[in-house]
Amino acid sequence: MILLSHERIPGPLELQIDAAEKDMDWLTGADKAAVELARVYARRIDEATLNEHGQDVTKALYLGPHLLNTLRALGGTPDERTKMLATKGEEKEVDQLDELRKRRPRAAG
Repeated sequence: MILLSHERIPGPLELQIDAAEKDMDWLTGADKAAVELARVYARRIDEATLNEHGQDVTKALYLGPHLLNTLRALGGTPDERTKMLATKGEEKEVDQLDELRKRRPRAAG
């Protein structure tokens, strides 16, 4: 039987994914599948760690790096956000340089 998300209580890691998604204002509709993948990984880890079934916990913890990679792809880790902010600044500098070039009078030649 498949339970829909509103029929169960989300675990702590899944709740953190939900909170992170709300804070990632750069996400678009194209990112929904990756967000849901992160949520599934978090849900599986929560289920295994909250139920504490030895081998299931071990298996679920192998999902940790996959969850982290998914979050990284979404810009949801500190390192990726730093890179995004650095790139954003570079884009702004390039835009300002282009604007100055447009305003500069052309040399007669």
